[in-house]
Amino acid sequence: MGHILSEVFPFLGSVFQHWQIWLSGGGLGGLIVIAAALVEKLFGKSLSKRDHVYLFLVAFFLCACFLSWVDRDDLWDAEKQGRADDSRHYQEEIAKIQKNYDKLNSECQYKSGVLDTLTNQNRDQQNTINSCQTQALKLLTPPTFEMTPLRISDGTLGNGSHKAAFIILTNLPVTPVKMSVNCDRTIQVILQSVLGTSSPMNTEYGWGQTHEAPIEIDSPAWTAKTPLELDVVYVGQPGITCSFARQ
Repeated sequence: MGHILSEVFPFLGSVFQHWQIWLSGGGLGGLIVIAAALVEKLFGKSLSKRDHVYLFLVAFFLCACFLSWVDRDDLWDAEKQGRADDSRHYQEEIAKIQKNYDKLNSECQYKSGVLDTLTNQNRDQQNTINSCQTQALKLLTPPTFEMTPLRISDGTLGNGSHKAAFIILTNLPVTPVKMSVNCDRTIQVILQSVLGTSSPMNTEYGWGQTHEAPIEIDSPAWTAKTPLELDVVYVGQPGITCSFARQ
């Protein structure tokens, strides 16, 4: 109801505007006035006041109402056309935006793939660098000295003496060689030499009643390719067991 009442006064204002124009002799109203005057002259009759009232009030009012409706209808058609034009324009803009979106989405997927590839390459390169650094640190870190004694023989010499032969391996070159030997039998003589050298060195040490003896070799060097050989002559029960400690 409020919407209807809000439209009444604009409509009446439009009707009054058209009716006033017609009354002033403008537009089609002026043509009707002229036509009425010509009819009076041709027929020699004058229109009555009642006819003038019908003509200028009722007829003009109805025509003004019609013209007001035409104006509103024209405005409505113009508005519909404007909306149609706007809708078409918006559809074109939406199509352009969708096209740009698809293009950007395609570029984004491509760049995402490139980024993943570069990320994988970077990770692989970083892993390679880390591995190289680890290997470099290993190379820079001095290896731990290791010594592996091997008993290769243990036999009887006679007169209650026995001889056990030991090969002692190492992973690092050692020079000079300083070592102590500790056995569970009484040591009589130790013969020491470095195998694989051009001039092997044999040195004899004799002890009375001892289980421990020193080993000293100034040259050649004791290395992984030139192991140390020790021949231990001992007395007592056969089957000697010895331990070796580097000094």
